[in-house]
Amino acid sequence: MSDSVNRETFRRGLISGAGLALGLIALAGSPASAQQVQAQPAETVHPSQWAGGELAASDLAVVPLDSAEGRLVRLAPIDSRAFAAIEAESQRSGRPLRFALPAPTDLSPADHGVVTPIGNGLVEWVLDIDSPGARSLNFGTRFEAPAGVTLYLLDGAGRMVGEPYTAADAPSGELWTRLVPGSFAQIVAEMPADEFAAFARGFRVTSINAGFLDVVPVPADLDADPDAAVMIDDRVNQGRIEPDAPGFVSPESFAFELRSAACHVDVECPEAAPFQSQIDSVARIVIGGSGLCSGVMVNNVREDQTPYFLTAHHCNAWANPASVIFYWNFQHSICRPPGSSASGAGGNGSLSQNQTGSVLRMTNAEADMTLLELFSQPNPLWNVEWSGVNASISPDAPGAFAIHHPSGDEKRISFEDNSLNSVLSALPG
Repeated sequence: MSDSVNRETFRRGLISGAGLALGLIALAGSPASAQQVQAQPAETVHPSQWAGGELAASDLAVVPLDSAEGRLVRLAPIDSRAFAAIEAESQRSGRPLRFALPAPTDLSPADHGVVTPIGNGLVEWVLDIDSPGARSLNFGTRFEAPAGVTLYLLDGAGRMVGEPYTAADAPSGELWTRLVPGSFAQIVAEMPADEFAAFARGFRVTSINAGFLDVVPVPADLDADPDAAVMIDDRVNQGRIEPDAPGFVSPESFAFELRSAACHVDVECPEAAPFQSQIDSVARIVIGGSGLCSGVMVNNVREDQTPYFLTAHHCNAWANPASVIFYWNFQHSICRPPGSSASGAGGNGSLSQNQTGSVLRMTNAEADMTLLELFSQPNPLWNVEWSGVNASISPDAPGAFAIHHPSGDEKRISFEDNSLNSVLSALPG
């Protein structure tokens, strides 16, 4: 399903046009709360405000809430360019890429958002999240909800981002969402009216993660969409966002990026053709709503396609495996000549093929490896492959190749032409 499917299409006519209009209103906070936000604007958060100006990106602090009244939750504005500059400097250490700042929350439907009857015995709960300066948003939640609850994510133009979630997507009781482009998002939940009380007890937004790097493709018409234009005007008029706030209004605001080097080879290039099965087994992953890494589906020696996923220990997926989002087939559609300016620019990959959650099977720092098991098998329509494993001791190899998502960008392949040495590590278990 496309990233920009309209929610009305997906909902199979379950609600009226009035209910849909409610889901597309970006700022339905009460006039009183709007005036209060305008009278007490939050100052923009800069890196110098934390750790005496000596902030390491690996120690990024949290973003404070500016306000949380009625339907609207607003984070303090962030200086995305300043945090991006810190991240660019810290990448010299070789640690995983950080792209977002967390805002720990405890937002319950009992105290936040608005609930509206939408007909046919259903109600709709809507929460608006505004994070001025953010390039993207994603959310950590506690999702211990009744089976009749359907959760949607909408972007700033009122479009549904990916398919909806249900309790089946959160077998651990924890659900981390896919990325929403821009600085504004809606969380919308629909359910039978008699299930709202249980939903309010079992659902919490536990983390709002505000992206300061451009790691999600932004729809070209996000700021040209008529609905989005209305939302921008409303937000400016009510003092919730500056007209030139990065991450929402202007495409130019996405110009500052950490990109992978132009020397990397797109997986659509001829050099990659012999490795198509391995290419189809690699995913970009988001960890804890704020970190980016790569990994690979691996078969076991029984070859039964248990959904095991191998990644690096230093990616820290072992710390919260339920928070890992797996993005399949995120790659550029054509071969860009390696070394060209096009190869060093942003690609046209789609993040529409994704799934959430896993459990930890093992991790080892010395071997720098973590083995996860996905909550569910990848969608067969995505044609995900399993890379093979060999339990025997291999001789030294004359070379190697690596398929990965450098800097979180579209999938690339790299080659090592020098001979490799085998190293044995004793792993527990």
